[in-house]
Amino acid sequence: MRRVLLTFFFFSIHLTPQSAVAEVYGSGWYREVQLAIGQEDNLARSYKAIDSFDDVITTGSLGIGFSKKLGDNMQYVAGGYVSYSQYDEFDDLSNTAISLNGTLIWQPEASYRKPWYRVAGEITRLDYKDSIAREGYLATLSFSANRRLGMRTIGRMGYRYLDFIFDVDDVLANKYAAFDVARHEFFAGMDYHLAGDTWLTIDYSYQHGGFTSSSSISPGEIEYDAETEDPAFESCSVIRCVPFYAYRTIADVHSVDAAITFVAFGVDMDLSVRYLDARPENDLSYDNWFAQIGAIWTF
Repeated sequence: MRRVLLTFFFFSIHLTPQSAVAEVYGSGWYREVQLAIGQEDNLARSYKAIDSFDDVITTGSLGIGFSKKLGDNMQYVAGGYVSYSQYDEFDDLSNTAISLNGTLIWQPEASYRKPWYRVAGEITRLDYKDSIAREGYLATLSFSANRRLGMRTIGRMGYRYLDFIFDVDDVLANKYAAFDVARHEFFAGMDYHLAGDTWLTIDYSYQHGGFTSSSSISPGEIEYDAETEDPAFESCSVIRCVPFYAYRTIADVHSVDAAITFVAFGVDMDLSVRYLDARPENDLSYDNWFAQIGAIWTF
């Protein structure tokens, strides 16, 4: 069965499995091991070229879940996973994520060409090696409608809400406010069966809400809703250190994801790329590329 690797960026929503039919895993327990390596070209999400750092990110995860059919038209999937992401250059951003999730799938008419609907929720705890301001809980809730558009193509569209929740007192929450984000997202995509176990997946999303960027800005240089010191990107020389600040604005964010999933030597593989373009209310623009290759073992 086709899988899409999960990967965390800065509070970005990880990709979740999409199925060609209303049954995701069949009934019973499932277990997954995932390994991935990728590169991001604007880690800080900065509008300044001089602050657009790139880095290599290696991620490993272990997951377990349970799926059960509820009659002929409905199924639920509940699971959890723990993952660790290692940043090659910016080690302070290396993090552990522990997640619990649930999905309810309903197909009103159990037929090959009839639509099915997914409601999913997830809560993820994020702990960083040395970036306390980014730590907390990431909650998401989503709904999607899915339908076969032909013998080889599956289409989908939906809505997702994301909210980052601090677990600190009000004083620290105000101090770290640049990372306190919530976003609404509308998305649409398709899966195309190329041949055998090979699929092409393309997704577009539009997000509106909080957007966090880090840069070596000076006071009054840009407009923002909240500001937080961000030593994760601070650079020092013999002469002095260059301080970095994270700032939050309201932005319209457009992103495109493309992935090819295939089987090689009996292992599910994933080759994916993402492009993100953000247009905040302060009239600046930000873009970012991320690409990765990964492997998934399911048992």
